[in-house]
Amino acid sequence: MTSQIPPLGLNLVRDHGILAPAAKRLSEVVRTAPPLHSPSAEGAGPSYLPNYSWAALLKRVFDVDAVKCPDCGAQMRILAAIDELDIIDRILTHLGIDAAPVEPAPSRAGDLSTPTYADTG
Repeated sequence: MTSQIPPLGLNLVRDHGILAPAAKRLSEVVRTAPPLHSPSAEGAGPSYLPNYSWAALLKRVFDVDAVKCPDCGAQMRILAAIDELDIIDRILTHLGIDAAPVEPAPSRAGDLSTPTYADTG
């Protein structure tokens, strides 16, 4: 009888056919990423993966354009990112917006306590 537990360090994903590691036409169906530190054509230095701004990541992941004006649709510029709570409170208070944190709404699932036998009867 053979063991049902694979040996330690064995790759558990096995691809066959065109996706097998030694398939002759594998490069035709699978894109390969460029090497991280390959010299560029001009020899200016190593190439690297792009760094995305938070607005670009929002657009890529959630399809939300954070820098598009909701009124006219023009491209807006990010002037500053404010992360100090006292300054945020002062700005919101000046604009007439309540600066107090919002309390989360109660769960809609109701009471999740374990039912007793009397409840199921």
